[in-house]
Amino acid sequence: MTEIVGSLALLLVGAASALVYCGMRHQAMKAEFARKLRRSETKFDQIAAIASDWFWEQGSDLRYRYISRSETRRGDLDVSKFIGLTRRETVGDEMAEEEWLRHEADLAARRPFDDFRMKRRDKDGRVRTYTVSGMPIHDEAGSFAGYRGIGRDITDRVEAEEKVLREREFLQSILDALPARISVKGGDGRYILASRAFVEFLGVPRDEILGHTPVEIAARTDEHPLSIESAEAILAEDRQIAETGDSIFRAERRRPLKDGAVRWEEVTKIPFLAHGQEKPWIMASVSDITELKRAERRLRTLSRAIEQSPVAVMVSDPEGRIEYVNQAFQRVSGYGAEEVVGCNPRILKSGYTSSEEYRRLWRKLLAGETWTGELLNRAKDGHLFWEEAAISPVIDESGSIHNFIAIKTEITERKRLEQELVAACERAEAANRAKSNFLAMVSHELRTPLNAVIGFSDIIHRGILGSVTPAVYAEYAQDINTSGQMLLSLVNDILDLTRVESGRDALSMAMVDVSTVIQDVTKLLRALADNGGHRIDIDCVPGIEAKIDRRAVKQIVINLTGNAAKYTDRGGLISISSRRNRDGRVALAVSDTGIGMTEEEVAVAMEPFTRLSNRLTTASQGLGVGLHIVRRLVDAMGAEMTIESSPGAGTTVLVVFAGSQDDDDERNPRSEPASFPAGTR
Repeated sequence: MTEIVGSLALLLVGAASALVYCGMRHQAMKAEFARKLRRSETKFDQIAAIASDWFWEQGSDLRYRYISRSETRRGDLDVSKFIGLTRRETVGDEMAEEEWLRHEADLAARRPFDDFRMKRRDKDGRVRTYTVSGMPIHDEAGSFAGYRGIGRDITDRVEAEEKVLREREFLQSILDALPARISVKGGDGRYILASRAFVEFLGVPRDEILGHTPVEIAARTDEHPLSIESAEAILAEDRQIAETGDSIFRAERRRPLKDGAVRWEEVTKIPFLAHGQEKPWIMASVSDITELKRAERRLRTLSRAIEQSPVAVMVSDPEGRIEYVNQAFQRVSGYGAEEVVGCNPRILKSGYTSSEEYRRLWRKLLAGETWTGELLNRAKDGHLFWEEAAISPVIDESGSIHNFIAIKTEITERKRLEQELVAACERAEAANRAKSNFLAMVSHELRTPLNAVIGFSDIIHRGILGSVTPAVYAEYAQDINTSGQMLLSLVNDILDLTRVESGRDALSMAMVDVSTVIQDVTKLLRALADNGGHRIDIDCVPGIEAKIDRRAVKQIVINLTGNAAKYTDRGGLISISSRRNRDGRVALAVSDTGIGMTEEEVAVAMEPFTRLSNRLTTASQGLGVGLHIVRRLVDAMGAEMTIESSPGAGTTVLVVFAGSQDDDDERNPRSEPASFPAGTR
């Protein structure tokens, strides 16, 4: 028993010693762990202090409870002021509300976040930019305990990026302002830059151009104007430029498009090595010169046309010095171009054109107007020639005269023919006057014996002085009287024609009531109708005045009525009417139901000494001057005459005179548009 108790005591003493040892060992290990932990924290702090990133931790209330001191070291942040604050409370108003709302939505959902950008002003007023990334942390029970993450100051990088962006935008704005289609392709043939003109030409958005080759763009969209073949040719040309290093300057290219059209382009391509690039980039400038080529073609055509024109062309400067003459000028004047260029056009002066005419010419030109006229000039060999000239100033945008252009046609032969024609006309007029005088004299001399023949034959026929035996003599006297009357009518026609053509009888124009003129000759008109067995209808509205010569209108009505009687069968109707037109003019119409005429016969009937051949010709007599006299009288009064006729449907002659300005429809209720009488055409 005693031994057992002793053993237990020894065991207890050993256990106690062991416990003491273990306690001392635990304390030693705990102290060692604390030392290691402090060394680790120190190491972490040292790493955090020298790292470009900084570390932070937030509690479950999303308030900072730890921030590494790298910012404090750099003097940009007072970290002590951030502990206990939320992230929004650490920055100013430099950030948009939408950005905060998106970030706070991530925090509320306990989602990780990367590169959230924050902005704040430092003590110098500079806006600094930070990126923050974080992961949610949880305790041993799995409950949300906050966020832990890193941050980085990217102010220098952002400012550098913004500077590059501004420079790129500035460069892009310059490119967009240029009319040429400018692009830059990298060494792989993909577009890096594209001007607005280039984008508009391709017809696709810029973001669908950048990063792609011409072939890719042409193959991807139908809107691309270039075919794949053209795109491949562009890339092949770029590869050759990159290999040789040779630039292309203002080369003209004929470029077929997908729609079948062909455009002309002026192309400049320059290779260059961008920073850090092994393969050269290609800058291309393309200008559409299609319209320029067309203008050049038109200019060449115009130049050839002017050079080969039969009309002389001369161009001079504002001082009058000749700058250009075409072949026609040289041919007409005899001077070569090298002889006249630099000279004044006065070398052509003949001395026959007055100084006043030249002064008039220069006054017009210096006023910016065109001068036209005829000039008698002298050629190099001394001979004179006529020119019809049109000289115009060429005025530039500022309103200043830039050049003078003279277009001149040689008219020497025309002037000779005109002079001969004038002389011939004068001779013809003299002959016509002699003819008219002769006819007038003969007609006048014939009228006296004719009146005696007509008078005495009528006495014999009527037996006024006693009966005539045998009776056949009375019939002979009647034949003599009829023939005399016919001959007197011919003589009167000749006298009327000579009087009209000679112009000896001046017209006395006045406002006259047309109906009174018709009344003056009504008895004679009815006699003309009765002699042919015709009916006559006279319907003239009284009170309608026209500006006429009374005697001329009488002769017009008598001649027209006589013609109507000659070419209308017995029993036919002759109508005479006058009305006012809606335009205020007065119309006089003479119609018949006679045999009528074709359009060709109307034209023939208007000529003097012509008579239409028809079944009534043998029954009618005359010289065929009635309508011609009517037309001459109508023209002399400034009136108008039209003839409407159709074979078998009769003829209507309409003469329209100027009306009175005082008469109107209210004063003349019966006035109406002139119309053809019923039953005629």
